[in-house]
Amino acid sequence: MKHLIIKGIGPDRPGIVSEISGIIASNNGNIEESRMIRLGSEFAIISLISLPEKFSSCLSEALNEIG
Repeated sequence: MKHLIIKGIGPDRPGIVSEISGIIASNNGNIEESRMIRLGSEFAIISLISLPEKFSSCLSEALNEIG
């Protein structure tokens, strides 16, 4: 298993947490720890993820496509 820390910041919108967690789950990942906050109209997340090493590049690509 590989551990990754992901972070993101951007405009808040309905479904953003569901989209992020769905991408992680679809790449056989598990959220070990996570912190999220909404500040006004902005959203921020930092999470520790574990997943099989062969999925790490696919996860990175999918998370980078989030608008």
